[in-house]
Order: sequence, then structure tokens, then C-alpha cells
Amino acid sequence: MRSSASTSGRRTFKNFYRELVPGSFEVIAQHTTPADRIFTTGPPLIYPQTDRLSAARESTYVDEGLGFYNGKTDEEKLSGIRAQLERNMPKVFITDPENVHRKVRHDRALIHPFLTEHNTSRSAPTSGCGPTEIGGAQRATARGPT
Repeated sequence: MRSSASTSGRRTFKNFYRELVPGSFEVIAQHTTPADRIFTTGPPLIYPQTDRLSAARESTYVDEGLGFYNGKTDEEKLSGIRAQLERNMPKVFITDPENVHRKVRHDRALIHPFLTEHNTSRSAPTSGCGPTEIGGAQRATARGPT
């Protein structure tokens, strides 16, 4: 995967293969195959960058979008995404630190409970049932190191 900007004549173009969470490409390559699902709370560009499918249909997770979901509580509103994660268990789960302040409710109602329930390991291969988490800055910021 490329990691520097490409040039064409005098113009420089942004490299879309840049890792937004350092080490994520390596962990995904080592612990998944193209048939496995992954999940990120960050930009969805990681899916084509790594040739992997998302474990959930939605591609953006910010608290401002919760008003568009049905339900009285955040847990109810995010229950459909939770069901997709359970059904398509991601082998790698990336908690992207970008825009942490816009993901607090998602973290509290969906991300933290899901990762806790599945005994997630950090940056290491999973032993069958739960995903490997990389990143984690938003949870570390909100709750201290996990």
C-alpha cells in the first residue's frame, strides 16, 4: 500500500492510501482475509484501502445523526447497527480518534458495550469470538486506558 503523495508534473495529489490510524493496515493484513469483515468508527475509506467489507451498512458514526434513527434511547436507536455487528462479527474493530467529541453517545451506547461484551483484545489476533481493536483513543480519552 502506498504511503506518500503522488505527483503528476508540477501538481501534487493527496495520497488516499495514507493510514489514518497508524498500524491499521498491517493488523488488517495479518489477521484478516478479503472474506472477513472489519469495522471502523472513522472514515470509511479504510474498506477499499484494505480490500475488506464493513461489518455494518452505515459508513459514518457521529452523534448528530442519532436523530434520524427510530427509538427513545441511544441504545434503541443503535440497535440495528448492533445487530449488524453481531451478525457480521468484525475481525478487526478500529476506534478512530478523529472527531472524538462527535462520537461520545455512539461510544457509550454501542462501541464500548459491544467491545466489552466480546472481550476484545487490543492490536492482537483474536481467538475466535471477538474482534481485535486498534486505535482506541476515543475510549482511552473517555474512560481512561482499557
